[in-house]
Amino acid sequence: VRHLVEMCSPLVETHLVERADEVDNSWLAGKHHIGIAAGASTPDEALEELTAKLSSL
Repeated sequence: VRHLVEMCSPLVETHLVERADEVDNSWLAGKHHIGIAAGASTPDEALEELTAKLSSL
């Protein structure tokens, strides 16, 4: 995932987080679309928490 962040960051605003509570709501101001990338070892629970947080905003 870190390599993907390195590749994307020159092109689009990119943030690497490990937990949903690390997301800063200001990152999403004015955004209509976001992308989420996760490694194979990322727990399903972590992705579920992240998508729940993003859906609630």
